[in-house]
Amino acid sequence: MSTAPWLPSLPFAATRAERAAVARERFFEHGQRPTGLVDEAVLQSWQRCIGQRRDRGEAVEVQPVSRLRLETALRRTRQLREAAQGELQHLEHALSQTACTLLLLDPQGLVVYASTPGVQAEGLVRAIARPGVDASEQTMGTNAPGLVLRTGQPVVLDAGEHYFDRIAAMRCAAAPIRDIHGRIAGVLDLTVEHVGFGFDPTVLVSLHAQAMERALLQTQSRHQTVVEVHVHPHALGAPGAGLLGVDDDGGVAWLDAAAERFTGAHGRVAGERWSCESVLGLGLAA
Repeated sequence: MSTAPWLPSLPFAATRAERAAVARERFFEHGQRPTGLVDEAVLQSWQRCIGQRRDRGEAVEVQPVSRLRLETALRRTRQLREAAQGELQHLEHALSQTACTLLLLDPQGLVVYASTPGVQAEGLVRAIARPGVDASEQTMGTNAPGLVLRTGQPVVLDAGEHYFDRIAAMRCAAAPIRDIHGRIAGVLDLTVEHVGFGFDPTVLVSLHAQAMERALLQTQSRHQTVVEVHVHPHALGAPGAGLLGVDDDGGVAWLDAAAERFTGAHGRVAGERWSCESVLGLGLAA
């Protein structure tokens, strides 16, 4: 196995970072597909980057976009940022003494909110942690926010799973935030460099993204009856409980993913309208 600059020389791949190093050697140097060493979504992202004729050894230019594009992104994400403000401040305070940096990105991968970089954050993280930086896959190569925008699922990337060698020491975890139409309204991301998270990033980023999504859904549903569902009453009011919006005529306007799971209301096609009675077993008055 060729030496990876961010790893010690070891005879076998025991950890996730070591498996990523082996995958990089097989994929980039031998043209092999290292199935099972890294996630399939990562391999597909590496392939897309190659298709864009990006050299994995090139320097990563972190430059803000134009002022007009940033202003447009801030305007379009204003509702999300206002709804998420409380959670963003809480999470930023919780991470203030760690090496972790918090980012909120728009559906195009543009940073629209960034915490003060963590106490151990280095140059690249500090360069990324500012509104207006394009952190999309097209610009930054394989990264967690870019994969979230592709897959719609929470993603954690370990050292070496990014495309570019220059950012191979970074670790990032990201989760989607959806609106009442089920579209991705933003992505919450946590990033560290040269160190581990020191906690389970999947749990933390997912819970806070869910809390931000709940706040956004309720903000967007001021003219609807918002119903909360869970199999246990003590779980109501917390991330993980399902939300759905009911119109004045008793039609279900939207459901989040948790409400779909709790009610079994899957498979609605575009334009199809369900009644709250068919979904919940209760009419609007009840």
